[in-house]
Amino acid sequence: MQTYTPDLTTRLATLPYQLVGIVDSVHASEGGISVRTGQGLVRAQCAVSCLVRPAVDDRVWLASLGEEGTYVMAVLDRPGTQPLQLSLGRDATIQSEGTLALSAKEGVAIRTPEEFSVDVRGLTVKASKARLFLQVASVFGKAFTAAIASVSVAGSRMESYFERLTQTSQITVRHVEGADLLSCGTADYRSEHLMRMHGENVIVTADELVKSDGKQIHFG
Repeated sequence: MQTYTPDLTTRLATLPYQLVGIVDSVHASEGGISVRTGQGLVRAQCAVSCLVRPAVDDRVWLASLGEEGTYVMAVLDRPGTQPLQLSLGRDATIQSEGTLALSAKEGVAIRTPEEFSVDVRGLTVKASKARLFLQVASVFGKAFTAAIASVSVAGSRMESYFERLTQTSQITVRHVEGADLLSCGTADYRSEHLMRMHGENVIVTADELVKSDGKQIHFG
């Protein structure tokens, strides 16, 4: 049998010890955790390394540092299917020297009451359906390219500013219930086959010259 000298026995009594217990209660406001052990009820706090926030009935691993306090080092197991909650407790950074992948079988939700920012060299988003609910949106970029089969936009007001706007389509249909106004330096309308203007009243005016040119001109 191994024996210890009195000096060594005294040193062992002051060394940190470890226990396993069951969480009795969690005091979120105080940051304390009450754990039932074989030696009685122990009051502890979460170690920084214990990322899983303990819950009632969890079996946890305790480490006591004597007068410095007792810490929950890890959650060993949890009965039932109660979700796990990771808690970092302060500003934190997750860093990987390679590729960092986040995968979930049933979905991923990101919630924050403050700003959410993405700063990347390239961004790729693949989805069967996408929905955006925004109060104010601002987009700044050098180029924008989109290939979309169908686009529907509904709103109360739309404004756009371009130095040059080019549109190409096979058929264009516009329905304006109110006034359709155009103000420009020069307007040039050309039709390969037929150009038709009709209205209850049609007024054509010019400050200098009105010219009609064609092989045949009919009035009335």
